[in-house]
Amino acid sequence: MSEVPLILSTEPYHNMSVYTGSLESAGGKGHTKKVVLGLMENHLNCGHSIFMDNFYVSVDLAKELLRKKTYCTGTIRGNRKDNPKEIVNAKLQKGQSLAKYQNGVLVGKWRDKRDVLYLSTEFKNNLVEYENRRGDKMTKPLPILQYNDYMSGVDRKDQMMAYYPCERKMLRWYKKLGIHLFQLILVNSHYLYNKHSGQIMTLSDFRLEVIRNLLNKDKGRVSIPKKNKEHHCISKITATNTKGETKRKNVECVHRKS
Repeated sequence: MSEVPLILSTEPYHNMSVYTGSLESAGGKGHTKKVVLGLMENHLNCGHSIFMDNFYVSVDLAKELLRKKTYCTGTIRGNRKDNPKEIVNAKLQKGQSLAKYQNGVLVGKWRDKRDVLYLSTEFKNNLVEYENRRGDKMTKPLPILQYNDYMSGVDRKDQMMAYYPCERKMLRWYKKLGIHLFQLILVNSHYLYNKHSGQIMTLSDFRLEVIRNLLNKDKGRVSIPKKNKEHHCISKITATNTKGETKRKNVECVHRKS
């Protein structure tokens, strides 16, 4: 089981598909093409641009999306069908770029520290000057520059998800999926809250606020066993030994187990 998200630009998650095996409708031959077209079903023929990594990109998919008035840009694997061999096999020096256009699809190769193959139906193979992290001015093909810019939104959301991992190996797959979906909802909600509320809240504070509201802290006590006299609230545990480790047990939880 694997998750395939759809993120439009820097917006929150818009759609997702859970791959459950080769027997499903999106499985088998042409799996990656089916996944992309399935996720984009309600966004085709609108002039959108999508950015994908090399697992999904192919010349065939690019042509299909172009027929549906949708542009795409991304890195592409060298062994994909219909890749122009003269581009794949080209020997380039660092900083050099070579591209071929065919039926509105650009397939290019650029040499940086290693060879990078890329595809675009939206951008031309112009070398654009940019400034790296050290402040040095460099040149890079426009499709690569745009790809790095927009795919950073995906990386950013993956990073935010990784801050608070809740999945565990011992969990059954449906529990892991449920927890993961709840994590996605929190990330989306945090983005929308900061965008529309007029206030900026960190993801950590936002999660804690959601938990407090779910526990109904300000609206009275939640339903708990009669033997528990106090409401079970979240609190930070300070270090209890010289190594800075927290050995203190949650009395409420221990009491429930006993």
